[in-house]
Amino acid sequence: MDIINQRAERYGDPRPNHDRIAGLWSAYLDTTLTAHDVAAMMVLLKIARAKLDPFHDDNITDAIGYAEIMRRVR
Repeated sequence: MDIINQRAERYGDPRPNHDRIAGLWSAYLDTTLTAHDVAAMMVLLKIARAKLDPFHDDNITDAIGYAEIMRRVR
């Protein structure tokens, strides 16, 4: 089972959630963000965490998952 399907079992389709996050972040930042922007920034967050602990595979797994969300919501 891939990471997207694993997370979908708990959180549902990633598109509506990333749209919701984009709306909240857009309001907070007073700029327009998209679901794609959210997924891209989450990849960057996971890369930042991986820099602190390059041997914690969860960061890599999640970054791959967010990259797949980027592909799906573009």
